[in-house]
Amino acid sequence: MTPDPDLAKIAYDAYGEAVGGLNYMGLPMPPWDELPTKIHDGWVAATDAVVQAVAAAGEPAAKPEPKSGRR
Repeated sequence: MTPDPDLAKIAYDAYGEAVGGLNYMGLPMPPWDELPTKIHDGWVAATDAVVQAVAAAGEPAAKPEPKSGRR
């Protein structure tokens, strides 16, 4: 299965909404397109692990549509 950067962006955006757009230090989260490569790759790897775990459990993994617009 190929990692999906679109799914990682959806997860990152959802995380941002859940925490009020602030990172763990209380600073504003950068937009997805401005993340350092290492952080971007980490989100892609994390969402890929979730997709693989869901697939292994025999559940269909739905891919939600990304929200339009920027913060």
